[in-house]
Order: sequence, then C-alpha cells, then structure tokens
Amino acid sequence: MAKKHVVIAAVAGGVALTIAGGVAVAVALHKNDVVLSVDGETHSVSVREDTVKQVLEKDGITVGEHDVVAPSLDTKITNGMEISVLYGRQLQLTIDGEARTVWTTSRTVDDALTQLNLNDPDSKLSTSRSAAIGREGLSFNISTPKNVTVDAAGTPVELRVAGTVGDALTAAKVTPDEDDVVTPAADTSLTDGMAISYTNVEKRATSKEEAVPFEKKEEK
Repeated sequence: MAKKHVVIAAVAGGVALTIAGGVAVAVALHKNDVVLSVDGETHSVSVREDTVKQVLEKDGITVGEHDVVAPSLDTKITNGMEISVLYGRQLQLTIDGEARTVWTTSRTVDDALTQLNLNDPDSKLSTSRSAAIGREGLSFNISTPKNVTVDAAGTPVELRVAGTVGDALTAAKVTPDEDDVVTPAADTSLTDGMAISYTNVEKRATSKEEAVPFEKKEEK
C-alpha cells in the first residue's frame, strides 16, 4: 500500500507542475493594446514590452533631446495606454534684426509663435502664419510692432505698426511721390518712439512775359 501511495503523490506532483507551467506560458503570451500618436498620426499596436521606451524602440521610433514623449520613457505599459510623441523642430528666427535659434514641437508657424509667446497679431512675418514646419525646421523674420509718430504736413498721427517707415506711412494713409520729403528714409526699420516727418512737395511750371530792351539799326 505504501508503494501505491508514493506513485499517487508523484502523479499529483506532475499535474501541479503542468498547471504551473501553463500559467507561465499564458503570462508570457499576454499582450497589451497600446495607441501610438506620432506628430498627431495615430495607430494601434499589441505589445509584450514592459516600458514606453521598449515599445517605441520596437516600433522603430527614435526620440532626441528636443522631442517630447508622454508618458515618460520609463513608464510601465498598461492595456489601453496612449503614448504621444512630438518631434522637435528647429526655428532660425531673426527678430527685429537679432538672430535667435529656438526649438518647438508645433507643426505650423502660428502654433509655434503661440508656444513661444511671439504671436502678436500686429507683428510682420516674412512667411505665412499658416505655413507648415517640417522636421527639417524653418527660417523666417519677425518685425515686432513699434509705437511711432507720423507728422504729415504738421498733423501728427500716433501709430503702432511693424516693419519700415514705408509701412508706417501706409498705415497713416500717406502715399509720398518722388518729389516728397520723408525723414527717415522709407526703407528704414522702425524703432520704438520714432518720429517720422513727411513733407508734400509740389513742382509747378510757370510762364512770365517780360519786355527785353533792344536797339534797332537799318543798313543797306
């Protein structure tokens, strides 16, 4: 009877090992469904990876120091998780003549200016506000608005405008011709507090009759 008891115990042990092994296999085969959003484009993947970093590497996504990932790379993966990746874009800006290099995750000029707190509606840009910013970045100029005074024939007009003296004259509805005098010159960049003088010059042709003394002499 003792020998039979040992055999039963051994069989029972074998069943226990089989069940435990089945649980391990089930755990190893378990997948999590994850939604990846890369620069606004989304797709779903089923993964066995443990962290956000591993999921991105598996999907062939490489992130740099100027890119933004949410949640963070070391976050543990859970079923239904959404992972967002925004690539950084370099902007080469010239603001009122001063060069500046900045990074943004925005994909349009307007969104980038808002993110950088440069989106003054009166600013003048060398590109469209709706222009797209690719992964390669973008370069453009910004002229910020200045408070200036345009004195047109003795009538001063205070304005807030960006650009050049010519832009200020246009805003003041002054259209000089080649004979008029503008100080400073029309292509001068505006500075805060600048005084602009405009003098309307008109040239007119006049005629006048005058008697000219002369002598009269007769000869044969």
